[in-house]
Amino acid sequence: MTYLDCCYGYWTGYDPAYAEYDVGSLVFLKVVDSLCAAGVKRIDFGIGSALYKERFGDERTVETSFRIFAPSASGMARNVCFSGGIALERCSHAALQKIRLAGRLNRYLRGRAKAKVSSEPTPTGSDQAGNTEA
Repeated sequence: MTYLDCCYGYWTGYDPAYAEYDVGSLVFLKVVDSLCAAGVKRIDFGIGSALYKERFGDERTVETSFRIFAPSASGMARNVCFSGGIALERCSHAALQKIRLAGRLNRYLRGRAKAKVSSEPTPTGSDQAGNTEA
């Protein structure tokens, strides 16, 4: 999506089988070339960290979310529940990192998601990416 002179929501894919050819960088540069021709001056890579963001980005912005709870018993209860959930998520992540399972779990979940997407039928007249046949 492009708004004014910035392209938002740039998503990429990665196939380790072609890593040695650096296909992703070649495709990215072609996309950047097309965006420049269309008058785009900035690309917002979105949240998260990735090698291509460090490689091709020149500016980093740190953002945070926050919640405001009502100063009541109900608000305090909600705050405790929300904060407890955040603490549990952070502790779980730290534990998985410590025992070196975080990376394997991420790969496993991504593989399951990929298998699910590839097993879903595509609409008639379109390919896997949703492009309509001419």
